[in-house]
Amino acid sequence: MQEPHFDLNWDDLKHLLVLSREGTLSAAARVLDTSRVTVKARISNLENSMGVRLFSQDKSGYKLTRDGRELASYAQECERQLRLAFAKQNSPAAPRLKIRVGVVEGIGNGYLAEKLSWWLRGQNIDFELVSLPKQARITNREADICVTLEEPEGENTIKKILTPYTLGIYASEGYIAEHGPLKGAQDVLDHMWVGYVRDHIFSQTLNYHEELSPNLKYAFRGTSMVSQLFATAAGLGLGIFPIYLVSEFNLVRVCPEIAFERKYWLSSSSDLHRFPGLMSAWKFLLETCQKDRRLFFEGN
Repeated sequence: MQEPHFDLNWDDLKHLLVLSREGTLSAAARVLDTSRVTVKARISNLENSMGVRLFSQDKSGYKLTRDGRELASYAQECERQLRLAFAKQNSPAAPRLKIRVGVVEGIGNGYLAEKLSWWLRGQNIDFELVSLPKQARITNREADICVTLEEPEGENTIKKILTPYTLGIYASEGYIAEHGPLKGAQDVLDHMWVGYVRDHIFSQTLNYHEELSPNLKYAFRGTSMVSQLFATAAGLGLGIFPIYLVSEFNLVRVCPEIAFERKYWLSSSSDLHRFPGLMSAWKFLLETCQKDRRLFFEGN
């Protein structure tokens, strides 16, 4: 019996996946190196072929409908199989491996960028270290490997704790000279603070200021940890930072009896073991952070 004619175009499915990940026509067009008009036409072709609506649109961009999510799950499997097929091609003429690691700001800029740069020397890898302002998802193909603050979720995902880490309260030498030594846990509540913009916190794990008190007085709020480090170094107030991140800012730990513990998580596709290049990057991240565990964490 002859198979029925199959009239779906892989390029259309690729446009579906990229638009679902990027959320806007402009962003998808940049990734695909094409125009907004082309992306929209590809999606229209796919919707006409399927006879269903695949995306809804609102002020924030394009979102998959229920039918779109169902089709996207099959398209992701097609993409996964194509990646596996490509990985099996071991000819000397094979192009350089491309790896994208998505990271949260602190460990990405303050630790991994330097470590990975030394590791990459002499390797046949084009590498991208992407700072993600939100929780990345491996299942959305935002990165090949992700370092996140919260435990990853999703099917076909493997995950491990990359490292626990400790945060403490810090001040500049100038701030301490002006305001005097801090005398204890109760004393810090009366000082000015540097922290996150509350409605821009992308993970509840960053809400450590609230663990001290919901009534802290803020001299400066920033959406990034780096901006907070500069503000604290300038003497605007007290800040809470990972202990591994403060050495270059000449900050002083105050009230060391107050500490906060968090974890960085590492995640990737469950097919990781079938991609030697990705597997080597995964092992390097785990082994490097394990060697530097004392840099990150004060506990046992």
